[in-house]
Amino acid sequence: MLERHRRFRVWGLDIGQTVKAMAFTYDKTGNLYLPAQRNEKFLTPRTARNSAFSGALFDAVRKNTGWSHDCGEALGVSFCGPVIRRTVMVSVNRRIGAPLDLGRLPVLNDGMAHTLASRLAGSGKGHKGAYCMLTLGSGVGLGMFHWGDHGDALVPNNGEAHFSVHTEGIRRVPKCNCGRYGCFEALVNNKALVDLLEQEGVEVPGERRDNAGFFIEELTRPGMRPNFKVGRALGAWHQRLASGICNLWAMNDMGGNRLQEPPMFVLGGGLSRLVLTATLKQFCFTEFGGKPFMGKRLLIRKEKLGNAAGCIGAAAWAVAECLDMDPLNIRVLRG
Repeated sequence: MLERHRRFRVWGLDIGQTVKAMAFTYDKTGNLYLPAQRNEKFLTPRTARNSAFSGALFDAVRKNTGWSHDCGEALGVSFCGPVIRRTVMVSVNRRIGAPLDLGRLPVLNDGMAHTLASRLAGSGKGHKGAYCMLTLGSGVGLGMFHWGDHGDALVPNNGEAHFSVHTEGIRRVPKCNCGRYGCFEALVNNKALVDLLEQEGVEVPGERRDNAGFFIEELTRPGMRPNFKVGRALGAWHQRLASGICNLWAMNDMGGNRLQEPPMFVLGGGLSRLVLTATLKQFCFTEFGGKPFMGKRLLIRKEKLGNAAGCIGAAAWAVAECLDMDPLNIRVLRG
């Protein structure tokens, strides 16, 4: 009994332009304990060759954290790129389709890591209806759960938000890095929001272009005069978000029936701070020519885990692999 509750250390890495790292503990019953301290953050290592990346990553983690592979500490990775059969399919120079070497580490797409964390410990915990999480930032992460007849979770995507939405009325339709015009990610990511601001005549300084969310918050903080140009840009952005949500709702048959819990959409990532849930909900209800489309059975929430979600999801994924458990059976506890 004591051995089952003995705690071991596991690290969760959330890799994008920077690496966020958090140390957790877990026991053999499947409990994952959240740490009291904040996560560590450092620049993602750059290497000339894909094969050299894992070694450079391990060196950077050792240097910036207390992780030690020699002590047998587990390590899970959330990565901002497509992941197929445990392989990150994006090269060190961001070329899609070239495998990136991460050794034998448990790895999952960052959209799915955020979704798993939300389901285990965040805004999606306990929800038994169809569930979708959108992580809004420089890209858009997507994770979904459907619930089967016996309560088992079905995951119908791999964390990527590349699908088309209608583009009527959009002046400049950008081309996404997936190759499509009218792709949802390219219409609602940070770059798209900067473009909407500039279409309204708002000049975005160079140092703010990579984080439009903070820039907009500075322009709209309490006590400042209303900025109608920013308001129009945010309104157009909310309409695009609503269009994507409606497409996901329809494509994945998330409506259910009155006996099931209503579908839930959870919004995370840096840009989620800008979302007005009541406004977004209204746009969803009146999408497609102003006609009611989704009825009133829809829940929209903001994720409460903040930037720790990716690390929590990566750590839970690693623990599930260590214990040969379903990741959705991991229990996330305080301390």
